Amino acid sequence: SDNVGFPNQLFRLLNDAQLLGIDHLISWMDDGITFRIHDEDQFLKVLLRISHNTKVISFRNTLGQFQFRSNAYGDKWRSYRHISAMDKEQQATKSEILFHRDATLEQVNSISRRRPTGNRRIGNDSNDRDDEDGYGVLDSVKKRKRSIAISAKKPIPHQDSLDH
Repeated sequence: SDNVGFPNQLFRLLNDAQLLGIDHLISWMDDGITFRIHDEDQFLKVLLRISHNTKVISFRNTLGQFQFRSNAYGDKWRSYRHISAMDKEQQATKSEILFHRDATLEQVNSISRRRPTGNRRIGNDSNDRDDEDGYGVLDSVKKRKRSIAISAKKPIPHQDSLDH
């Protein structure tokens, strides 16, 4: 899969953001656990360094598959934490939190991708479907309409033919 190293690449991008001159687009927050994308539209321009996603929604979906959750957002910005850091107090031991500024590569590489389930979230790209072609429901509706149309074309026996 093309996203196997996604958490590792994201981690490196965050830790090198200042060096790369992109810390105005993505950076760690002061807690070292949360990271913020400061301008999602501008961030798309550097997105190809870590992902084949060229749409914000695709990038968000990939974050979700690796269990990163948005914990705050504004008009252009959005911040994220890994699920291992959710509901933990800031005094929690860093060994429990897999993705933070001082994480080891072993911790970051242990973040695995969750396979998408059948439950679709509202707001996902309509092109990004779990079923093969995305037409499963449409096809069944068309078949139903076709069967109704066919049965409507069957000749109805005339009253006088029933009398004989």
